[in-house]
Amino acid sequence: MSAATAPFSAPAMPLSAQVCYRAVLARDAQFDGQFIVGVTSTGIYCRPVCRVKTPKAQNCRFFADAVQAQLQGFRPCRRCRPELAPAAYGWSVQDVSASLAAQALRLLDPVGNALQVQAVAARLGITDRHLRRIVQHHFGYSPHQYLQQKRLTHARQLLMDTVLPVQNIARASGYQSVRAFHTAFAKYDGRAPLALRAQCQPPPMGALEPVMRLSYRPPYQTAALLGFLARRAILGVEWVHPGQGTGALASGGGQEAWHWIRSLALEGLNGLEGQPHPVAGWVAARLQENPPRLHVAVSANLLAHLPALQPWVAAQFDLNAAPAAIASVLGKDFAHVAGLRVPGCMQAFELVVRAILGQQISVAAANTLLARFANAFGQAVTTPFAAITHQFPTAQQFANQGTEVLERMGAIGIIRSRQNAIAACAQALADSSLVLNPGAPVQAALQRLLQVPGIGPWTAHYIVMRSIKWPDAFVAGDAALHKALGLSQSAAQRTALATTRAQAWQPWRSYAVMASWQTLE
Repeated sequence: MSAATAPFSAPAMPLSAQVCYRAVLARDAQFDGQFIVGVTSTGIYCRPVCRVKTPKAQNCRFFADAVQAQLQGFRPCRRCRPELAPAAYGWSVQDVSASLAAQALRLLDPVGNALQVQAVAARLGITDRHLRRIVQHHFGYSPHQYLQQKRLTHARQLLMDTVLPVQNIARASGYQSVRAFHTAFAKYDGRAPLALRAQCQPPPMGALEPVMRLSYRPPYQTAALLGFLARRAILGVEWVHPGQGTGALASGGGQEAWHWIRSLALEGLNGLEGQPHPVAGWVAARLQENPPRLHVAVSANLLAHLPALQPWVAAQFDLNAAPAAIASVLGKDFAHVAGLRVPGCMQAFELVVRAILGQQISVAAANTLLARFANAFGQAVTTPFAAITHQFPTAQQFANQGTEVLERMGAIGIIRSRQNAIAACAQALADSSLVLNPGAPVQAALQRLLQVPGIGPWTAHYIVMRSIKWPDAFVAGDAALHKALGLSQSAAQRTALATTRAQAWQPWRSYAVMASWQTLE
C-alpha cells in the first residue's frame, strides 16, 4: 500500500488532526516528539518543527510515532531527522495498559542487552501473547516491527553522523549480514546506505566536532542546569562551564567550545555485545537555543556506540521534559518553573556513590570525597581536554577489585557504613539485580536500594530521580526542601507536611524538588 493511498488513524494518537496541523503551521517545538506528520505528496515523514515548505492540510497524515509512519510507506526526512526528536513523555498520567506497553518497548530496545519478546513478557509478569496484543493495540505495530524500525534508525544515525564503515554499522545495528542490512535499509530509506552517506558530510574520525544533534522542547533554563552540574562536577572527571546562556561559548574544537565535558566508560550502558571490557572515552556537549538543540561530540572509539549513548545524554540534560505540562501543575507554587530541568547522570554507579557520600554533608565536601574516589579506584585517561584526566570506575570495575576496597575507602576518609553501602550497590549493579538505566522499573529499583543497609528513602529517591529519570520522585525528608517550603516544625512533622503538600505536584514532584532547591541556590 502506498503512502498516498493509506490514511491511517493510530490507536495511540494523542491529538486531533486539527491541533496537529496548527502545530505544523506554527512549527511549535512544544509538540516536537509528540507526533509525526507524513506528507502524501512526497512520501516523506517529518517532525512538526521541520523547516521545509509547509504542506497542504489535505496532504498530511498524522501518526503517534515514526514506526507507524514507516509502516504506511513513508520515509524519514533528511532535513529534520525524526530520529533525533525528543522522546514522547508520560508516566503516571497514563493508564496501566499503556504504561505496560511503553515499558515493554523500552526493554525491547535493540541497543545493548536487548531482550526477546518472551523474556520481556516474563519480566513484566504477562504472557508474550498479551504483550504483543497490548503493543499492537496502543501503538499500531508489533514488537518485531518496532525492533526492525529502531535498528534501521540507529543505522541511519551512524551513516549520517560518522564515517564508520558500512559493515561496522550493520553489525552495530544488529544485522549479521551486510546484504540483509542493505536490503532492509533500502526499503526503509528509499536508497542504499552509501547513497545516503554521499549526501551527508560526517566529521572525520576523532574530530572535535558534533556527531549528534539532539532536540528539546523549549523553554530551557540553561544557567540553572549548568550551575547545578558545575557545583557537583568531580575534579578530573567532569568539567562544566556555568555560563549564563547557551551562546556563552565559542564554536569549534577545544575545551572552551563546550558547556560540559566528561570522561566515560560504556560498560554501564546496558552492556555492549562483543565488548568484554569497558570502552573508555569522553563526551562533550553544547546547548543551543535557536533552534533548540544539544550538540554532542564523542571520542573516536565511542562513535560506533552512539545509539547506546544517546538515551544517557538525553537523560543527563533532561531533553525529553515537557515544560508546558510541568508548568501547568507546578506554576501556582513555583514562580520560575518554566523550562526547569532535572539533571540526569551518565553512569549509574557514579550517581549511587555520589548519593551515599552526600548524606548529611555539604556538596563541596562530597565533591572532595568523589574526586578521591575517582583517583583511588578509577583509571587515568588521555583526552584532548586539560580538565579531564580520570575516569570514574564502573560498578563492574569496582566490584572486581575485591574486598580490599573497603580498607582503601577508609584511607580516603569514607566511613564504614558508607563503605559497605557502596560495595553492596556495586555488586548489585554488576550482577544486574539492581537496574538504574533511564526508564528502568522504578518500584523494583526503589525496593532493591532500600534493602541495602545505609540507604534510606532520601537516598533511594534521589538516585531514581536522576538515574532512572522518574519525574515523580520525592525526597520527603530533605532538610533543604523543608527550608525552601518554610517548614519549621519537628523533623517528622516537616516530612509529613511536605508529603501532604506534594500531592498536588504529582506526577512532577522531582521538578518541584529541583525548584525548591533552586530557590536556595
